[in-house]
Amino acid sequence: MKRVLFFIMSILVASISLAQDTNSQIIKGSDTELRSFECLQGATFSQLPVVPMGSFSSSTQSENHAVQKMQNINSIKLIRFFGVQLFYSDLGWIPCNETDPFTFKFTFFEDNEGIPGNEIMNFDEVTLSHNFTEETLTVAPNTYQVYYWDWIPDEAITALPDSYFLGIQNTNSGCGFAWVCSNNYSGGLRNYDGSWHVTDCGFTFCITDENISVSTLDEIGIKIYPNPTNGVVSFDFSDNDIQKIKISDITGKVIIEKTSINKMEVVDFSYFKIGIYLIEIQMNGKIITTKIVKK
Repeated sequence: MKRVLFFIMSILVASISLAQDTNSQIIKGSDTELRSFECLQGATFSQLPVVPMGSFSSSTQSENHAVQKMQNINSIKLIRFFGVQLFYSDLGWIPCNETDPFTFKFTFFEDNEGIPGNEIMNFDEVTLSHNFTEETLTVAPNTYQVYYWDWIPDEAITALPDSYFLGIQNTNSGCGFAWVCSNNYSGGLRNYDGSWHVTDCGFTFCITDENISVSTLDEIGIKIYPNPTNGVVSFDFSDNDIQKIKISDITGKVIIEKTSINKMEVVDFSYFKIGIYLIEIQMNGKIITTKIVKK
């Protein structure tokens, strides 16, 4: 796992109350490190946090709101978004990784000449569990785990305008959500004082408008071991009928793709370069994604 030393931006805080924090940008770090994140292989749009420049608090409790300008994304069936979990106390910003699940509010706004306008729709009290990306942001003396959350609306969100804003906030008390932002992109805005402020980055997320469901390996009984590896990896599909398995490097180059799958498969990673490989498994209309680290 790569770790990049990040430093706290200067934060002007009138008191220890999260709600009174006037600077919602919490973490900022080097732009030079590419990090290994993954999105669904079938994503129709993605802004991955491969070069995260910071994260912005976005919580109804703190009255901070981070939004992303969206263009020509008229249909949504799944959103995967990336962030960290933190809480402000007399010790400053501290991680609160044990809080799970979170409740979120998703709000869609009209584009009013470059800032959020009237609300189009919202989805309140959406309960989601976090998934650890195996990446961290370190701000001495604390280490923040970077998570992703997958939201699959009960029905596809359709007929969205060609230009609008998407806002994501957590609504549970205590632990707060901070949306990871990357200056590889643009279109991010934040509101922490009653006015909208343009950021120099774009918030990180992936979207698909295809029918897809997301499951964890534990939920469906798939075993992949050892991981990390420097040799042969076993794929135990004993309890499942698999239609396809695909292994790609982090650039998206497909290394192996197989459609005739045995209950037990092995892949020799000793010939692969050191790095992280993305695994996509298709079964019964589901797509499961994970990754293997080659040492």
